[in-house]
Amino acid sequence: MKKRIAVVLMFLISLTCLLTGCQLVTLDQEKYLNQTVAKVGNEIEISLEDLYLAYQNYSSTLTSDDYGLSNEEALEYSLDYLIQREIIYLKAKETITFTQKEKNEILESTYAYIVSEINNYEEEVRNELGTLSPEDYTSDSSTSETSYVEAKYEPQVNLVDGVIVRNEKKDEAPVVPAYGYSAGLVKGFKAYWNKSEEGVSDTAYKRFIAALKEYEENKDLSKKDDEILEREIKRVYELQEKDFYIKKHQDEYEKSHLATGEEVYAKYVELYEASKARYQIDEIGFDNYVNDMLEDRSNVFYHPEEGKFFYVSHILLQFNDDQTKLIEERKTLLEQGAITQADFDAYKAELAKEISVKRRDENGSEVGGAVLAQDIYDEIATSLAGQTFEEKSRIFNSYIYQFNSDPGILNNEYDYVIGVKNEEDKKGEETRSKMVAEFTEDSRKLYDEYLATGEFGALSSQLVLTDYGYHIIFLTGAAENLIVSQNVLEAMSDLNNYTVSAHTTQTYFHNVYDKAITSKYNDYVLAMIANYKAGKECVTYTKVYNLLKDRLG
Repeated sequence: MKKRIAVVLMFLISLTCLLTGCQLVTLDQEKYLNQTVAKVGNEIEISLEDLYLAYQNYSSTLTSDDYGLSNEEALEYSLDYLIQREIIYLKAKETITFTQKEKNEILESTYAYIVSEINNYEEEVRNELGTLSPEDYTSDSSTSETSYVEAKYEPQVNLVDGVIVRNEKKDEAPVVPAYGYSAGLVKGFKAYWNKSEEGVSDTAYKRFIAALKEYEENKDLSKKDDEILEREIKRVYELQEKDFYIKKHQDEYEKSHLATGEEVYAKYVELYEASKARYQIDEIGFDNYVNDMLEDRSNVFYHPEEGKFFYVSHILLQFNDDQTKLIEERKTLLEQGAITQADFDAYKAELAKEISVKRRDENGSEVGGAVLAQDIYDEIATSLAGQTFEEKSRIFNSYIYQFNSDPGILNNEYDYVIGVKNEEDKKGEETRSKMVAEFTEDSRKLYDEYLATGEFGALSSQLVLTDYGYHIIFLTGAAENLIVSQNVLEAMSDLNNYTVSAHTTQTYFHNVYDKAITSKYNDYVLAMIANYKAGKECVTYTKVYNLLKDRLG
């Protein structure tokens, strides 16, 4: 089933695109890229270059199986998107100002984007030299200290005695010094860019500048490296700033408006009926359900068969780089038939005995000495013993931020999804789990225990070994339909009784409320856009538009 597209719902996706990656075949840039494709009144002009950049950003998504647009429809969407984005931006500028902290964030986001583009060239250089990949040469200093810090869900509103009440939160406004601009854009960037290896980084940076220079070849602009870099920084900054204006516009609206109980209930019914309709289609309905559960269960609000899936959380105690390299070498020998599966498994098990991980504090910083995997398991098992399921979930989640190295579970709204064994699978092909076989098998053992005891919160009976390292698995729930009244007030209370996953305080009331207030904002924006256009001349220059359309085929 194709997804319905609303243009305004995608406007927060950044339009930042490296100009060096945009090649308009043989079009002369000076002559064609600055041509106006569309105008709205005297304030909004969309250039051919703007449209092409937008199309490059979205075409692969819009023409995918999920959305199913043709190239021409994707181009039309991109133009509508640009016009709507400009209108929201202009309206946002009328009322919004940025704090110095926010200005710093925009500049830092700009620098980070350009660094990521240069890193792409670093990867290219390393491939040519046959040296290590970026994953292998990442230094400790480049690892984000906030990666392992828990981002707790903070609801916009709460339900108090059946009434939706805004969750008032005092915004801290610390004094933040300006940076970057005060030192000069280029100087600020070069200080920000943490080079990983001088020779490779220098070559990558030169290629980055050369690509920008090539793009500007037909423009009457300075060819000095620092001035080229400064123009790129300013270009990206303006796009990032626009994104910040638009995002803050929505944030300010949602802070000053409430969705009503009726609107929240209507949104829940909409989500429920959409899921139900999708999963009751003859022949493919259950396949849709399986796909959604494994790919993204955030919009699954109806389960056609309860108990076909369950949820787990886990902690990965990973092999270190040296151990991983040794395992890969043995895996190659296994594939070549030089060793048996039993030899490989025995070697991996022996190597795993040495897995140890340093504990992290609440700031994500490593503290103390390394702790052996078995000792970590024993500590967690002891901490969970005798606790309620809610307390177990909280405790286990805290250990994730102390020891886990799987980024997929960190600050994830939902736990991992595992399907019960599908007896119709042929040739051992696993269709109801995306996890490796050992992980899936031990998770299913935990679910079988739940079916016998009726209690969640079971911990894997031992460390579970895979090619990644040791896993400690925790059973958190089963896929079951919510019991929700058709009475609005009762429905709000019912939704507030279910959390979206075991480790979070976010209830389905909060989850649906967030979707409802976003829908309300989208309706407001669409009305605002229509009002802005009213009485203004809206022109699309067909000749220029068709020039790009024909080039894109």
